[in-house]
Amino acid sequence: MRTRGVIGEFCQKHSIPVAELAKKLGISAALLYHVANGRRALRPIYGYALQGLSRELKMRRVPRHRPTPKTPPFNREQVRCSPCGRMMNRGNETKDPSSGVRLWRMFCKGGRKEPHKTFFSYVDDAGTSQVAPSKRHRRKVAPFENRMGIARCSECKQELQWQEEFKHRWGHSKLYSYRCTNLSGRCKLARKRVYRDPDGKVVERDTEWRLKRKTLRITDVCPVCGGRLQSAGSRDHGRLKKLNCVDSINTQGKVHQKDGIKYPGTFYHSLGRRVLYVFGRKRRPDGSRTLMNLARWIKQEQSRVSSESFLLREGAREFTIQEFADALQIHLVTAGSKLLDLERLNRVQACEARDGRRKAYRVTPIPGTAGE
Repeated sequence: MRTRGVIGEFCQKHSIPVAELAKKLGISAALLYHVANGRRALRPIYGYALQGLSRELKMRRVPRHRPTPKTPPFNREQVRCSPCGRMMNRGNETKDPSSGVRLWRMFCKGGRKEPHKTFFSYVDDAGTSQVAPSKRHRRKVAPFENRMGIARCSECKQELQWQEEFKHRWGHSKLYSYRCTNLSGRCKLARKRVYRDPDGKVVERDTEWRLKRKTLRITDVCPVCGGRLQSAGSRDHGRLKKLNCVDSINTQGKVHQKDGIKYPGTFYHSLGRRVLYVFGRKRRPDGSRTLMNLARWIKQEQSRVSSESFLLREGAREFTIQEFADALQIHLVTAGSKLLDLERLNRVQACEARDGRRKAYRVTPIPGTAGE
């Protein structure tokens, strides 16, 4: 019995892979490949099995799906290719720049056995042949370009390159994005996106439009400078939301210095509360700080004595590090470092305390005032 080509012809006729046929025959795919190549003989029992399997496949055979070539929406007669007469496939959508009529780019590459050079044709929705638009207009055209002309750059008057279409952005139902491709170096809008509305008017980019429109919450606006608060994660197992002031970050805290008080640029908010919280300056022995609402923090800062005021108030009296820390409401370690800085500036001098157990400081007298 002729074995070479029998398996291949059977698989091609019934549209079944060799591996699936081997599974139906109860043998391995490698053995069936050897039989198909003529390396092994086809046993008579497999021949009878192929005859019975052929009748079964004819009854249960499902035709292979072949996608129908797409045609224009309202075309009743199929668009045929001039070189080969086959039905053409539908390509990209474009518009006629002068009339605004929607055009379809049809193409045909011939059959698998008789291919030919790709043939292009442009038709309207009804399948009527149209003149091919110029290459620079083979793109999506905005509606206003048919009434007011092609979109041009407001700086160099050069034609803008189409980018994409947006919906419901910055208060406009529809916007069109373009880009100026002038590479001469004289145009300020070169390689930048510009936006037009359906009437062709220039639209300025407004990223804060949604923020201006909605009802502002306490977590949206900085209570110090009125800038925008930006979420920066959470802490305390998600119970506190961290908020950073954008203006404070950009100006390195300059907008948060008022009336001699340097306000923090980071705030915290607890869900369900209508107040913002900040951490106080004074640290506990373990290094942690107290979380308090902003009004309490401001009141504490206003009552806090500065180092210069403390020195003027003390005069010639001796004071300890603990007294200095309590008056300025700062940690004991921070108070010690501040006194060391003042000692280097010759504002204070160390002396022995009366009890002799703690280190004390005294304000350095100004020259010429010792006898007063």
